[in-house]
Amino acid sequence: MDRIFSKQENSYIGMVQQLQVHAEGIPISHLAKTLNIDEKSALYYAEKFSQDYQGIAIEYGPWDAVLYRQPVATLNQIYASILQNNLCFNLLKVLFEDEEISSINQLADQLYINKSYCSDLITRINQVFVDYQVDIKIETQPLQLSGDEGIIRLFFAVLYYKAQYLTSEEILGKNANLIQGIFQSLSASRYYFPIEEQYYFLAQFHVNRHRYETGHPLKLPSMLSQSELVTQFKQLYYQRFRESLTWEEIYNYFFPFLMNERIAINNADLAYLEMETPRLAQANYNLYQSLVDLFKRYGLAQPSKQTILLIHNYLIWDLKIKFTVPFFLNIYSEMTTLALEQFPEFYHDLYREIECYVNSLKIKHCDIAYITSQIILLWDGLMLVLLDMGKKPLTLAVFQTSSIIKVQATAHVLQTELPKHVRVEIVNNEQEIASLKADLVLTDNLQVTQLTDSFYYLEGLPTLNDLLALKKLIYHLQA
Repeated sequence: MDRIFSKQENSYIGMVQQLQVHAEGIPISHLAKTLNIDEKSALYYAEKFSQDYQGIAIEYGPWDAVLYRQPVATLNQIYASILQNNLCFNLLKVLFEDEEISSINQLADQLYINKSYCSDLITRINQVFVDYQVDIKIETQPLQLSGDEGIIRLFFAVLYYKAQYLTSEEILGKNANLIQGIFQSLSASRYYFPIEEQYYFLAQFHVNRHRYETGHPLKLPSMLSQSELVTQFKQLYYQRFRESLTWEEIYNYFFPFLMNERIAINNADLAYLEMETPRLAQANYNLYQSLVDLFKRYGLAQPSKQTILLIHNYLIWDLKIKFTVPFFLNIYSEMTTLALEQFPEFYHDLYREIECYVNSLKIKHCDIAYITSQIILLWDGLMLVLLDMGKKPLTLAVFQTSSIIKVQATAHVLQTELPKHVRVEIVNNEQEIASLKADLVLTDNLQVTQLTDSFYYLEGLPTLNDLLALKKLIYHLQA
């Protein structure tokens, strides 16, 4: 990506990637190795990064400095700022938004650069599009975007989404209720295929509306009116707003959310697609059997057929460009990072099964890592089960001077309210605590508190605040 980003910008993006992996911060010596530069250069770029972008800071130690993220900005916001400051993406944004610009001279003036440098930037951008087989080109006579209209819309939606050029409020404008209603109707139309980020939908809607209203319509497919998904959406829209949309408006405003006939709304729909495509049927069967075996190995409940539907739609959905266009960095959410860190063995096993499935269907340019983490996150209850499985067993000893009935009541509350991997045992003396090798002791005996570093003092039954405090203490003991 040297054609798009400067050496300094590439170093910033590399640091964002490292901070995604090392949330606690990354030593400059380690950063130098990952960026393949010397430590002096790494420190220089890190210091420039901290000066240029809010949320990046450096802590200097006696032997090494540590780059870390401050909570005032997320990594997505920092990455968006890098894109906003990049000249190539600013050129694309200006060209997309201003249809009146028809010459390189006008474009150069808008960007406050000279004509030859502007021409050089256009050549660089076009070459990157060619290198990554993205069907978009900047024509110069006259100056305009050309290529596949659907790809143009997908690409610029991703750009607006990643660079956060507009806030949700700015996109909504005076049509807040209208677009919110459309979003709800869209979500209802594909109940089993959740749209993750509402802001991404708004970015795509903004791009679609702009292209349609500036004279760049999509070619209307002849079979659109026979699509069950589109028909269902059309009915939901009418029920909400009491007005009808034309097929052309639906296709242009809501591309590509309603436009892929290979998406299955339910299991019956998927079965019909499998009848049409034997290879898909065989791939789905093999994937399901592999998942059953995988879940048995991990002691999990058998997966439902709904899982195949979810994976199928993720792979087939025509927004793969959102995650695979190499212009953009895919910054994981905190939950996705948790999925990768907490249960890597299950993650990698599931990754291999989905990779086999993708290869059997001969699907190209697919971000298997993203799909794997999303399946873990969206699978009902799976995240919680895996989190519980990933924790080592922990023993909590209850030693109180209260009556045995009260002690048993305390133990019952703890066993019910604390995570399943915590084993609660009642002990009667200090010797039993020692033999039990308890990880944590709950007691009202001050003498016992002097015998162990891991204790929680409690008189009587635990309150809600006690339970919260115990959960935090257990979390830190297992960290």
